[in-house]
Amino acid sequence: MIISLSIPAVLLLLSNALTVYATPLPNPSVELSSIAQEHRFSGTVSKPRFRRDFGEFGFDDDSSEETSLNFPNTSPVPSLSDETSTSEVDADDSSFDDDTETMTAADLIADGTIIDTPPSLDTPMAKGAQPPIARAVGACGPAGINAATVSLIKSFEGFVPSPAPDPIGLPTVGFGHLCKSKNCAEVPFPFPLSLTTAGQLLQADVKPFVSCIKNAVSTKVVLNDNQLGALVSWSFNIGCGAAQQSTLVSRLNAGESPNTVAAQELPRWNKAGGQVLEGLTRRRAAEVQLFQTASTVKAHPC
Repeated sequence: MIISLSIPAVLLLLSNALTVYATPLPNPSVELSSIAQEHRFSGTVSKPRFRRDFGEFGFDDDSSEETSLNFPNTSPVPSLSDETSTSEVDADDSSFDDDTETMTAADLIADGTIIDTPPSLDTPMAKGAQPPIARAVGACGPAGINAATVSLIKSFEGFVPSPAPDPIGLPTVGFGHLCKSKNCAEVPFPFPLSLTTAGQLLQADVKPFVSCIKNAVSTKVVLNDNQLGALVSWSFNIGCGAAQQSTLVSRLNAGESPNTVAAQELPRWNKAGGQVLEGLTRRRAAEVQLFQTASTVKAHPC
């Protein structure tokens, strides 16, 4: 069937068609920009509602998953140095191996690198050097002899208030003072002496013998107050000259053990006039015991 249309009708139909096709399509870039602005703090957004209409932009119409969009990242960008460090770790994980040897303070001490000292384990010293060894050294005590030595001398010399001959006939007074003149005229105290004045006389008498031992014994030999006192008692009894020339002093100065030397040499000095005297034997034994009595008070060298 042939439809005949008039020219006005044809023009009307063409006008309607042009109106339909002239309607602008939605701008995807504008809508995507709006979505991105709405979700500017997120790297992912839901699929845009117009995805079904514009498959040519690469969207999957059948997918409901969230799609990552390349929005500007507002998080801080790592510095080049940070990236370099990360790359180095990734390239060589062995640098963080649990088996990597770690040098502790104890290892460094054993290795001689540092020393265990508090104030500080961080004080460096040369490789292989020996750390200083702390040694307890007693302080020097008062000059003269200690109370133990005074008691020993008094007990063996005995108290003589007025001048009288000792066992070998020499005139003595007080606690073993050997008279140097007739009737002990050099003594500054009246006779009979009291225990106090006799004690004062003894203190004056032993001073030269303290000097005698100190001068004879090398300064390399360390003596405590008991050791010095025992030698002073011994020299007070036998005389300074005999003590200084003795084998005992020679052995001490040669570096032998003081306790061993005293135990072996002092007992030999128990004779008077060629005869062994029991009193001298007991005195030497007491001097050995005093010599070997431990003390923290240094007496020589001082």
